[in-house]
Amino acid sequence: MASIESSLAKGLYSGLPSELREEILSYCDKGDLAAISSTDKGFGAQAERWLYRTVSLHESRPVELVKCLGTLAKNAKKAGLVESLAISFYEAISFYDHNQKRTSTSEDSAIISSMELSMTHIRLIQALSEMRSSTFLSLRPHATMDTTLIMKILGARIFKLNSLFMTPLKNSTLPWLLECQPALEVIGLWGCGEYECHFRSCIHRFLGMSPYALNGSGNNPLVIGMSLGGSNFMNKTVSHITLYSYDCTGLNFEEEFPVINDGSLLGEHMWRDLSLGDFDVEGSGSDGINEVSVVVPDLGPESLLDATQILNNLGEVFNMCGKTFTFRVPPLQTPVDPKHLEPLFDFFLTSCCPRSIIFEFDFAPIGSRKDPFEEDEQLQITQYIADYLSDLKYLVGISALRRVEFGPGYIIEVDKGVPTVTRHA
Repeated sequence: MASIESSLAKGLYSGLPSELREEILSYCDKGDLAAISSTDKGFGAQAERWLYRTVSLHESRPVELVKCLGTLAKNAKKAGLVESLAISFYEAISFYDHNQKRTSTSEDSAIISSMELSMTHIRLIQALSEMRSSTFLSLRPHATMDTTLIMKILGARIFKLNSLFMTPLKNSTLPWLLECQPALEVIGLWGCGEYECHFRSCIHRFLGMSPYALNGSGNNPLVIGMSLGGSNFMNKTVSHITLYSYDCTGLNFEEEFPVINDGSLLGEHMWRDLSLGDFDVEGSGSDGINEVSVVVPDLGPESLLDATQILNNLGEVFNMCGKTFTFRVPPLQTPVDPKHLEPLFDFFLTSCCPRSIIFEFDFAPIGSRKDPFEEDEQLQITQYIADYLSDLKYLVGISALRRVEFGPGYIIEVDKGVPTVTRHA
């Protein structure tokens, strides 16, 4: 009887339209997909495509990590089905300090042995060499891994990536990546959300040029640095996002951030894996982010419009309300027209309800800093914005705003929606 029921079920399933079969498989977890893929050839092959479409591996599940990479390394056909690969290690390469060690935790038992780690590295290289369908790659390698061969695979154009999430490596630069992977639309940099002095030179080296000059290049991917939540091995609890360059054209945030907002079970599995490392994402957005930074080429209307659009789209992925927004601006060649800032403040006060808005003008290629404003000019701009904010009392975001700052001189302090210009000590 069981055999008859099984035959009937297979017949009913095989008679369904392809769209409905795909819909059914989308609700299956990895175990179900693995079981189905090993049965009837008719829908087993279809289930196998779903099983390997998104592969997310983490050191916390060492058996699965080693076994899955072993399968992909040995089976080129299955490796060729992988469209999204995410692999993470607890002791990932740190952008701050490649020799940084984590403190002892209960997770120590999950770390694979040095011998398994070496074999994992070899199998990863073999698997990547066959992943010709891949469009999404998130790689946070172990600190002891030699990533030279991985970079060579990226350069060999075996696959065409739309999105690459990576820890910046010593010998990789953004111009090189764009030459090797010209279809890239989003580049995520793990651990690079906080734009601090001690690693600005590293960011410049990776970008290979002044970040704000990228808008004039032929390929303008979104380059986003992310340091979300606390770390397993660093005493950091603050969270940051920095946009180093931006181009809103053609970006679909529902598709380009599968780590965060992919509603499928496989996407959720990838999201869980990536949240185990140096950051923690709560829910579908990240309430832990307390600062969002944007590197802009200038404060002209075109640049501010682009920044507004990208922040609006980013709000679909992360919770942008109540944060501190910082604009990193290079030394200005032309005076600032404060009227150009009005749409930016309109957007913030209607969509983000920010706590602080800061314009920092010390962002520049190394060795080329200079004061952007004369004191009278800065006071004039600050007073203009204060007067403009006074006319926006009806906007809900004004109640959350506490501070607006233009460089080191004058600031706007907001108390119960009333802005006042004061001199910054």
